[in-house]
Amino acid sequence: MPTALTSSLTELYIPIDDMPENITHKADLEKNNAIKTLKKAIKRHIYIASGSDAGIAIHGTNAKELHYYVEYGMTPLEALQSATIKAANALSSYELDGKKIGQLKAGYAADVIALKNNPLEQIDNLQTIDFVMKGGTIYKSPMGRC
Repeated sequence: MPTALTSSLTELYIPIDDMPENITHKADLEKNNAIKTLKKAIKRHIYIASGSDAGIAIHGTNAKELHYYVEYGMTPLEALQSATIKAANALSSYELDGKKIGQLKAGYAADVIALKNNPLEQIDNLQTIDFVMKGGTIYKSPMGRC
C-alpha cells in the first residue's frame, strides 16, 4: 500500500521557511523518489490498495491520497477502486466486531459515504462528503437528521 500523501506532508503542513535546508533537501529527495516509484507502479498496473499512515497524515485526509493517485497516472475509477474493492480485498480475512468486511450486504460490517458530485468526473469531489453512515448509524446527512 504505497502512500503518496506522506511524501507531500512537508509542503502541505510545514512552512518551507521554517525548516533547515538539510531537512528540506532530504524531504525533496524522499518525495521525488516516492512519486517516481508510485508512477512506475501505476504504469505497470501493480495492485495498489489505498490505506492510511494514521499518525503521520492528518486524520480525514484520505481523499487527498486519491487526488495524488490520479495526478500520478490512475484514472478516477482506479483511484476509487484502490480505496474500496482493492482495500477490502487486501483486508478480506479480517473481521470487525465479529462481522466480515469487504462487501456492502447484510451481515457485513460496512461504512457508507455519499456525495452530491461525481468523483469519476473530478476525484477531488471526494473531499466534500454529504452523507456518512458508520456501523448502521448516520453521522452526517443533507437532511440534517442524525
